[in-house]
Amino acid sequence: MRVRARESFPWGWRAVSPTIGVGSVEDVTQLDEIHSKDADRIIQLCNSFINNDLKDSMRVVWVPAWLMDEKDLRADETSTQLVVGQIKRTTEKASQLKDLRGNEDWLPKSQIIRFAADGPVERPNATLEQFAGGEPADD
Repeated sequence: MRVRARESFPWGWRAVSPTIGVGSVEDVTQLDEIHSKDADRIIQLCNSFINNDLKDSMRVVWVPAWLMDEKDLRADETSTQLVVGQIKRTTEKASQLKDLRGNEDWLPKSQIIRFAADGPVERPNATLEQFAGGEPADD
């Protein structure tokens, strides 16, 4: 199931963990769990999937820190909570993720957020923190 973030979760997203199609900055920044640094990286990665014809197979998965400590998956180089890889199998309650280094592990759908590229996203010139209403950086 793929949804647009702004239209998603009326039923309680933690129950089903849909894949969020990233087509705009707002699709990522409106989620409370995602920090601005991670949001920018999610957009950057999704854009790179489109440019490399990986749109249909690659996912960025946000995993809570406590769960990352328990799993044999490698986090992205810029974040301790983002894993990039392919969903190999899914059940009603879990997804098996294979990261870029070949490590595989099962993740409970109720605890993760999956992101997939829906199209190129133009990133604002300002940082996402500023985009979300933060103060402009001093030059």
